[in-house]
Order: sequence, then C-alpha cells, then structure tokens
Amino acid sequence: MQARLVGLAHFFLGYIFTYTAFLIASTSGKFGTVHYGKKKFDSKGEEVPEIGTEILLDSSIL
Repeated sequence: MQARLVGLAHFFLGYIFTYTAFLIASTSGKFGTVHYGKKKFDSKGEEVPEIGTEILLDSSIL
C-alpha cells in the first residue's frame, strides 16, 4: 500500500512540475525577453541587441 502511495505521489508531482514548466515557457514571451537561439526578442516581437557580443569591422579601414 505504501509503495502505491509513493508511486501515485511521484506521478502527480511529475505532472504538476511538467505542467508548470509548460505554462512558464508558453507565457514567458508576454512578460519579457524571450531567447530564440542567439537572438533575443522582446514581448512585441522586436529583436533586442546584445551589448558587447558582436564586433563590427569597417572594411574601408582594412
């Protein structure tokens, strides 16, 4: 009987944690910055530049 209760508890906790993770992932874009690969997008869908991650070279000085 105790093993069944432990198994049932693990099942429900796993279900709750999985649902919570899905809920957070599916609504995170509405409240802030979302990461898609290396690019970041804000809640309006506009790309957010990352400061200090890209070095742009002017080809005229080379």
